[in-house]
Amino acid sequence: MVIINRPHTDPYFNLAAEEYLLRKFDNDVFMLWQNEPSIIIGKHQNTF
Repeated sequence: MVIINRPHTDPYFNLAAEEYLLRKFDNDVFMLWQNEPSIIIGKHQNTF
């Protein structure tokens, strides 16, 4: 298992890091992070 503690609060980088880890690592990954205040909306999420 890979454990990653990210002290950075950039939501763009944190989402990109999550995507990269999901695609490139075959073993388990546990990643902790906290984003600066932001609104993140997924592809199939309705904002209304």
